[in-house]
Amino acid sequence: MAVVAGSGDDTSYHRGMPWIRHATIALVIAIGTLGAGACGPTDRYERAEARAVDEVGAEFGAEVDQLIETLGVTVESMSMRANRCDAEEGAGDDIFHIWIGMRARHDDRDVDVAIEQQHSRWMTAGWPITRFREVEGGGFNLAATDPKTGAAYALDSGFDEDPDSYVVGTFTTVCFRDPSGAVTFGPL
Repeated sequence: MAVVAGSGDDTSYHRGMPWIRHATIALVIAIGTLGAGACGPTDRYERAEARAVDEVGAEFGAEVDQLIETLGVTVESMSMRANRCDAEEGAGDDIFHIWIGMRARHDDRDVDVAIEQQHSRWMTAGWPITRFREVEGGGFNLAATDPKTGAAYALDSGFDEDPDSYVVGTFTTVCFRDPSGAVTFGPL
């Protein structure tokens, strides 16, 4: 015997009330559509805080300088860039994030202890730790996110050239929208 949905012969717990099933399906579709729209990359960039590139770069650079001082390292090379924040539909000329990269040497040749101490400081401050592991050949990988700003910080050590001393750091802000309408991407 063929069963026709809503005919009263099916085993649905909505037997005799097919409108409940249809209303439930419609509600699920509506909620899913709204949720998918709210999570889209375009919406994320439309909500980006409006701030000038130079302002964000100066502020973030000062935060990274504080970290460098806390680590007790001497910077050998450092660069700061304004990079595009890409959306699936293409990159906007006014949407950017600041990226800072550095290579440094620990003054006391004990970079692993400095990274472990930084891990403890970030944990105590409530930062989400996204990576913390000891590298097989020595050294550490540590990555965390500043819960107040959303900026990402990463420190890596254990490099062949001088495993007790060298540390590499990469630091990235969240995306911002430059109110001028266009950003000159590249080194700052």
